[in-house]
Formats: sequence, structure tokens, C-alpha cells
Amino acid sequence: MEKGGLLVGNDQVLGVAFSSSGSFQFVHLHRTRREVRLLRMGNAADANDLARQCGTRVPVALALDGPRTVHRVVPTAGSVQSMLTSAFPHAPLDQLLVDGRTFGSGTGLSMLRAADAHGTLAELRGGGFRIVHLSIGPWHLLPLRELLSDPADPWPCAGHRFQLSGPDLLTHARDTDSSASVVLGGDTLPSDTVPAYAVAWDHLVPGTHRSLFPEQGLSADRQQERARIWYERGLMAVVAVLLFLLGTDQVLRSMAGPQPFTDARALQLAEHAVDSLQDQLTEQRQLLAGTMLAEDRSPVRQLAALVTHVPASIELDRAWASPLLAPLREREEPRLDHGRIRVEGRCDDPKVLNGWMQHLRGRYPGRDVQLVALVPGERGSRPQFTLVIAP
Repeated sequence: MEKGGLLVGNDQVLGVAFSSSGSFQFVHLHRTRREVRLLRMGNAADANDLARQCGTRVPVALALDGPRTVHRVVPTAGSVQSMLTSAFPHAPLDQLLVDGRTFGSGTGLSMLRAADAHGTLAELRGGGFRIVHLSIGPWHLLPLRELLSDPADPWPCAGHRFQLSGPDLLTHARDTDSSASVVLGGDTLPSDTVPAYAVAWDHLVPGTHRSLFPEQGLSADRQQERARIWYERGLMAVVAVLLFLLGTDQVLRSMAGPQPFTDARALQLAEHAVDSLQDQLTEQRQLLAGTMLAEDRSPVRQLAALVTHVPASIELDRAWASPLLAPLREREEPRLDHGRIRVEGRCDDPKVLNGWMQHLRGRYPGRDVQLVALVPGERGSRPQFTLVIAP
């Protein structure tokens, strides 16, 4: 899935603002029950770069401010229309985007030509983003002042300077020194990133100083965002139901145990297969019993018994069970004399050797015990003999 987690609801937002270099500064905030966490922050060259870094599932809170944005502080008195007329006399309000916040006895108002903001809004929407919160001017910065333990007075922040008296906003001016960073909850925010953080915070943690113009042409984006949330929740519900049904089916199968055969034809085929396997097993056992590999008739077993009953005056040199008929050759299977035992050794007493051969004939009845070679020893060595026990 795209960045943002398994399910993105109303608790995440991507704060976006323009930096002094003209690129997008962004922060990704996630509100939990205990805190608001900063997931990521950074810089994006354009909307496509922003989508690559953050995905498009998270809604956007956008802050618009710049040299062409006009700011005024007017007394909080009368209707919103009267305050607008006092702040921007003779201004064509139908061609402007206007935003304002009330702070005690003072109200901050900002205006920007709609044509100047159209390119930015179209770029973000064309990149797949939904703009659910729009702030014009610096007024969304003031709620961050309440998070500071000892804010300065006047308070400089992100290129603006605010003069307050308690909860009342008195004056505002642009600040030429905008390089100071802000530390919030252990997170250090560069000056260019503070507006993006502030607009995201303003969306997730609504305060008493809300915008006087909340709509600002965002109804379509907010409707799309609500549709996305319900769509993702529906998908999660479908997955949960499928997992529940699958688990229930497995539990019922385990409780029911193995099912008996209900098809007579299937039962008959199974019984025939069992009978066939039993016949094959009986045949293989009979074949094994008739070969030299069965029980005590195995040449290996007989060879092991032979070497354990050798008279003390006989010295064995070599013994083979099923020896080779010919030397091994490359790419040819070995040729063995199956069932035959060959023994080579030394013995200087012919009577002892003959007695041992009689013992072997009695021990292995039905097998031919032959002395195939007897070579006298040289220079005092003992004579060498070769015995073969044929099957």
C-alpha cells in the first residue's frame, strides 16, 4: 500500500507550505490519543516529488503566504463583512481568497488574489492530493505560541512578528530575520518548515481561533476524502469478514473430525487399493526372504561371523563379501560376484588351516569352502592362503 499506513482516517494530515526557495516544505503528522507525532518532514521540488515521497492517500493542509499576500489587524467589532471592509476598503472580494482569525480584541485578516493561488491548487490536485484545509496568511502560526513555555513578546516566527497582550492580538509585521528554528515537543523545526507544521497542527487540533472563512472552495476535496475513508474502511471490513468466515470454517471442520465415506463407489475403490498394496508387500517380503540379503544368509553377516571365529595361529590379511569380478572402469557399473566370500591370510600349520575349513563347512552347510591358493613364505615368512566360500 502507499505511504501512510494500513488505514488512513481523520488522524493524519500532510502539512504543506512554500519555502523561500519556491519549493514545497512538508510535514506528516499523526494524532494519537496521547500525542501528535511527527512522522516525517522534508522538501519537495513539486507535486510529483511530494507524491513520490509521501504518497497521495494522506490529505493535505495547505498554507499560502508570500510577498503578494496582504495582512491586516483590525479591532474585533461588528460583523465579518464590516471587518473586511475596514481592513481592505474597495477590494473586489469576489476575486480574492480571504482568511482571518480572531484573537481576543484583535482580528487578523489576510487576502490573496485567487488567480495567484490557482496554479498551486491545480498542481496539487493534479498530482492526486485532496486539499482539506487551506490557510492564507500567518495566523495559523499563533496556536504554536501556546505550546511554548516562555514565548518572546513580540514573538518572531517564520518571517512574521506578532505583538500580543494576553489573548489579544495587537499588531503584526513582517520580520526580516526568519532564520530562527522552533523546538516543539523535542522536534526541531527549521524556520521554512514551521508554517507547514502549524497548518497541519491547526487541522488536527482545532483551537478556539478558527478560520472565519472555513470553506474556501474545498467542498469537492473534502467530499473525495470522506469517500476515500469509507472506501478503505469498507475494504478492511470485507477482509475482516472473510477472515472470520475462514476461521469459523476451520473450527467447524476440526470439531466435526474425519468424515466417513458416503459414496459406495469411492469406498470400493479405496478397499481395492488397500488389497493391492498388501499383495505387493507380501510379494516383496517373499522376494527378500529368497535372496542373500535376507536375515542370516547375507554375505555381509556371514563375513562378520567368520572373522570372529578365527584360530589364534591364523592371521587374516583381507576379506571380501561379494568381491569384484573385474577392476572398476570409468562409466561402467561395477560387476560383483554376489554371495561369494573371499578370505586371504597367513598360516604356518596346515592342520590348523584344514581344521578351520572343516569348521566353516559345518557352520555354513550347503556352501562350498575351497582353498584356492597356498603360497609358501619367503625368507622365513609365513605361508599365504586364499579361501573362497561359494554360495
